[in-house]
Amino acid sequence: MQVFRVVSAALLAAVMSGFPAGAQPLSQVSGPKELPPPAYGGNQYVDSAGCVFIRAGVGGQTTWVPRVSRDRKLVCGYEPTFPPGLLEGVAALKVPSTEAAPAAPETTTEAPAAEVAAAPAPAPVPAPAPAKAATKQPARVKAVPAPQRASSSSVRLVDAGTVSKGATYCLARIDKAQRYLLSDGRRVTQCGEAGEAAPVAYLNSLGVPGLTVDEGAATAAETQRARRVAQGEYHVVWSNGPIAATVAKPAPAASGQVPAGAGRYVQVGVFADPANADRAIARLKALGLPVASAMSKKGGKPIKAVLAGPFANADDLQAALVAARQSGYRDAFARS
Repeated sequence: MQVFRVVSAALLAAVMSGFPAGAQPLSQVSGPKELPPPAYGGNQYVDSAGCVFIRAGVGGQTTWVPRVSRDRKLVCGYEPTFPPGLLEGVAALKVPSTEAAPAAPETTTEAPAAEVAAAPAPAPVPAPAPAKAATKQPARVKAVPAPQRASSSSVRLVDAGTVSKGATYCLARIDKAQRYLLSDGRRVTQCGEAGEAAPVAYLNSLGVPGLTVDEGAATAAETQRARRVAQGEYHVVWSNGPIAATVAKPAPAASGQVPAGAGRYVQVGVFADPANADRAIARLKALGLPVASAMSKKGGKPIKAVLAGPFANADDLQAALVAARQSGYRDAFARS
């Protein structure tokens, strides 16, 4: 006890140092605007006004001493230790436990009755278990609303029409395809004739992440913006049939045209790890492409070349090359 009093007195002296003899050492400040809960074990506390106080112990009780700057002003402007409303919630949670408080005097019969009555406000720090229960509950309540406010944006259908297969990357044996232009500039191509479902219902049934189409008609501004984007950079979403992967920019695809007689296969890579080769094969199959592979050795170790094909004509070979490159295999090339 004697050591505790010496340390507390030293702490109090350090906080209040720097005051001249005739100055008013913050006499108007009697303590924090709100006392922290008894379970709070920190040595520094910031009240709801943003002012800082230091814990000091005198006579077995906790006293909160104002922290001052060199010019003898109360240090404020900090973020409160407890969010607004948290202390009221902690006080409400402490109500059941106060009924069990009379059991405490049985362990220390010499404690005066007056000290026991004053214990709820400046009581010493209790056992760690109640402290964890008091601090965690309000923290979870504060964090819950944030995710609930998140909302995803939606788009509207600007235009729908029939296009020839040559204007798409559809690999299926079809003559025509359906193309839908969305208000954000994305284009959705349906390989084949339009189904029984309405265009908006069909688009929402694709399950494309981030794609939600509203029933309402697009505004004039949305229509103008979508058509302007579609003429330059755009995103394409494909469905209903073997098709090429999502196209971000049409210009680079033109630079990778397959010359006549270039071959019947598209090689996407050579893999020493069988698992990597299997993943490449699965990705090509997911694009609706025929898949082939060839085993060889390099440095005495087996390697597997993964290819898409064979393709009967240059158009299908070109579409497969674009699909492979846009799905991540940027070094894919045509070969025999």
